[in-house]
Amino acid sequence: MEKIDYSSLKKEDFLKEQKDRHEIFEKIANSISSKSFDDEDVQAQILNLFNWMNKFYDCSIEMFKGLAEVYEFNSDFSQTLIKNYGEDMPSYLSKAIVYFCDEKSKH
Repeated sequence: MEKIDYSSLKKEDFLKEQKDRHEIFEKIANSISSKSFDDEDVQAQILNLFNWMNKFYDCSIEMFKGLAEVYEFNSDFSQTLIKNYGEDMPSYLSKAIVYFCDEKSKH
């Protein structure tokens, strides 16, 4: 699949991509209080996030797993996630991504 050059998107396409990512994050955040990070529905959203990222660049499982650490421990990312999706989002998202990557690495 040909990659999308994020920097050259038209405004409406850029906004659509942002909306798509927001919807994935929102579904994950809505699961925090009711589902474990390894829940099938949560993992389906992590797969959606992985696929979304791969539209723009080749994001390997190893890179994606590294992103989990960024989401949780990089203050810019974690503060944005907290602001938009709640206090528990960075840790929950990180655990869900690590689980996803570990499962993919087994196969």
